[in-house]
Amino acid sequence: MLATFPTTAPEENNLIQCDADRGFISWLSQAGGSVAITTYQAGKLALVGWNGQQITMLLRQFSKPMGLAVNGSRLALATHHEVCLLANAPALAYEFLEDQPGRYDALYLPRMTYFTGDLNIHDLEFGREGLWVVNTRFSCLSALRVATLLKKQKGKCTHCGMYFREEDVLEIDHITPKSMEGKDEYKNLQILHRHCHDEKTTEDGSVVKYT
Repeated sequence: MLATFPTTAPEENNLIQCDADRGFISWLSQAGGSVAITTYQAGKLALVGWNGQQITMLLRQFSKPMGLAVNGSRLALATHHEVCLLANAPALAYEFLEDQPGRYDALYLPRMTYFTGDLNIHDLEFGREGLWVVNTRFSCLSALRVATLLKKQKGKCTHCGMYFREEDVLEIDHITPKSMEGKDEYKNLQILHRHCHDEKTTEDGSVVKYT
């Protein structure tokens, strides 16, 4: 047996008719959370929840939303050319709607954006050392390392101490070279200018010279 409930898409003011199985309704009423659904064909992120009496659905517009991951109070969403990181601000959620205080118990605000280009990121996940994405365009897994390292280094090259500029060519360096048993993990990585990277690899002896 199916129960039917209506919802409205605010940006289009169109009524959307939805059907929910009674078993799903029963489960959702006890789940203590919401179900997030992305549909890149319609360009929507749908949040299906329970307001204490019935199912609710909130729609938000994104450009080609695909992969979605949650880690604690953080949410990562892959879109057409970006991966957006959002964080929950529950203190602001209660009064988000002035005429309906308390309607929402969570409010996710954008905190950071990775500009990836069109990689068709169908899935992503928070790992121990950062965010991993399924890079369908190039049939591989990718780690969003550069932005994390830039934040850690506060926008500076650790070799010369200068701030990075938009036109600079940057490279990821292993602080302890892999040729010297350095590990491929965040605590052993840093961002350097290309010319600083060349100098550093010459100094630490990790460049193999042929004679």
